Amino acid sequence: MIVLAEASVRASVKYFTPFGKQRIQLWMLYTHPDFRRRGAGTMLCNWGQKVAMKKGLDLTVQATPMGRLLYEHIGYRFLGSVKVQTEGEDESFDIDSLAKKMST
Repeated sequence: MIVLAEASVRASVKYFTPFGKQRIQLWMLYTHPDFRRRGAGTMLCNWGQKVAMKKGLDLTVQATPMGRLLYEHIGYRFLGSVKVQTEGEDESFDIDSLAKKMST
C-alpha cells in the first residue's frame, strides 16, 4: 500500500500540477461486479461532471487499465502512466492519469 500511495503522489505531481487547484479529483470509483457494464460507473462520473461544471473546475482521475476504458469512453484525455512495483517483486501495474476539461 505504501508503494501504491507513493506512485499515486508521483502521478499527481507529474500529470496534474498544470491544473493547479482548479480541479476536482475523482477518487476510488468502484462498481460492484454485478453492476459493471450496466451504466453505474458512467452515472457516477456524470454526477461528478455536473458538480465540476457548476464550479467551473476540471476533472482529474487516476485509474486502472479497466477504468481507463470507461474514462476515455466518456471523454477523458489520457495524460500518462506511472508504474507501481514493489522492490524485489516481478509483478507490476500502471496507474493511468486522465483529465477532462470542464471549465471554460
